[in-house]
Amino acid sequence: MMKKLLLLLSISILNINPSIGEQNLLQRVKNNPNEAIKLCSKLREFNSKGISASDEKAIKHVAAKKGFNPTNAEIYSIYAIGLHCPEVI
Repeated sequence: MMKKLLLLLSISILNINPSIGEQNLLQRVKNNPNEAIKLCSKLREFNSKGISASDEKAIKHVAAKKGFNPTNAEIYSIYAIGLHCPEVI
């Protein structure tokens, strides 16, 4: 019983952390518009080669450049696109 409770608590805590991270990523985009605009330029370059911003290649680029895991790289890209380059696909 105690092991099940501990497991449930651990899972609950892990489920809370991503939303906190997402808020920080949004703040990073808002607080560093030049950084986001620079990313938009790279994403436009990917688009010109037929690569979408959600493609694995683009996500890996953002992850490597920013030091994010792939999930956070994709979230960061979405926020940057939404705020600074909505024409990027």
